[in-house]
Amino acid sequence: MDTENARLATQENLFGAAENVIEYLVENFAGFDFLPEVELGEFGPVYEIRTYELKHGGVPHVLEAWKNAVPTRTQYSKLTIAMYALDGTPRIVSIWPYASLNERSEVRAKAVADGIWPPKGGPQWLTHEMQSMIALPTAVSPLK
Repeated sequence: MDTENARLATQENLFGAAENVIEYLVENFAGFDFLPEVELGEFGPVYEIRTYELKHGGVPHVLEAWKNAVPTRTQYSKLTIAMYALDGTPRIVSIWPYASLNERSEVRAKAVADGIWPPKGGPQWLTHEMQSMIALPTAVSPLK
């Protein structure tokens, strides 16, 4: 990780998109080990990037809860990735693609109404700090 961070710091054309990068922040994560690698392609064009801060010691409990719930939850919509932080505040980040903001709202509401989300055994390990960002891919994004 240190080698890659040093490489980024000295790169002149950061991410091949220097004209679009004003600032960047490097955070280090590991993907949930029970999920497949990220599949690149066109799955959006609306992506929700959701970050939950965890109580200390919560990572293994949240991983187990997600492991049990993700197979059913992904029948409602695709999951691009879920990962936990290797540095800083304990946290998890998940990225979910949707065809539209309306689809996002409908899928999330149905998953909650059906009782399959949030994952049982996970929420008690979350703090009250959560961020949800809606992102639209740029021309250089491998996810569309």
